[in-house]
Amino acid sequence: MVDLRPASQPPFRSLRARLAGQPLDESLREEVPHYVKSALLGWLAELENADDDRKPPLAVRVSLRLGIQFLPGTASLTCFPYDTDLLNVIDAALQLRSVKATTYGDLLDYPEGSRGQHMRDLLQKLENILELGRIAFRVTTNGSCLEYRIDPTVASAAEHTLASAPPDASELLSQAWESAYALDPDPDTAYGNAVRAVEEVLCPLVLPNDKMPTLGKALRHLRDAPSKWTFVLLDKTGEGSIEPLEMILRRLWEGQHSRHGGGPTGFSPQTLEEARAAVHLAALAMQWISSGAFAPI
Repeated sequence: MVDLRPASQPPFRSLRARLAGQPLDESLREEVPHYVKSALLGWLAELENADDDRKPPLAVRVSLRLGIQFLPGTASLTCFPYDTDLLNVIDAALQLRSVKATTYGDLLDYPEGSRGQHMRDLLQKLENILELGRIAFRVTTNGSCLEYRIDPTVASAAEHTLASAPPDASELLSQAWESAYALDPDPDTAYGNAVRAVEEVLCPLVLPNDKMPTLGKALRHLRDAPSKWTFVLLDKTGEGSIEPLEMILRRLWEGQHSRHGGGPTGFSPQTLEEARAAVHLAALAMQWISSGAFAPI
């Protein structure tokens, strides 16, 4: 997967801030300041002009999906009421635009001057505006929506896992990530897809003959036959115990309380914090499994 977002730049500090010896301001904004809003409205106008699906136009599709009325006498992405959540409009426009690609990098396949190339440039421009404006959201790697901006090192590690995992597992983890960090997150879906992503890489290795494998079954096998497996990091006795991976997998499995209803405590949805933690645990477990750090003896 190719990430077309710009490489990290040195931290910006204004002249006055440097002269005054003020500390670096790394805060992010979840609301759009007026000076960023004008740039985003200009970008929406460009996106609207680039989208040639008029059945109905992009602005109308966004209006219908979000249930927002235009200002009287207008029908444009830039003509919603002033107090409209602009990030929500941009997120909807990204989801509903007509020129798409399987991944952000697929847009590279379009020839210079084509609609796809222009859309790639527009996505890059949007990401630049959001980053320079210190907005707490960024364009997703596949360009399909907005997601929370997180530490670049963490994002890079997750993207490495996505690139190295089998296609089905990679797709599930990608969906889990988007559900956890979307503008309108879905914790239950994020957690469920994180578990399924791990099952996609673990079960064929641990339960190759099981026609209905689950993470729970895989954990029982690892508990009952730990001597059949090894982990690359040795413990203080010099043994390659699989305990580190087993602990992660067990916490991931047991922490999914939204999986079933009817228990003594009843159904309870996952919190956003639980879902995000699960996605990161899943990414780590998948990296260990896919890289061979966990292997049969």
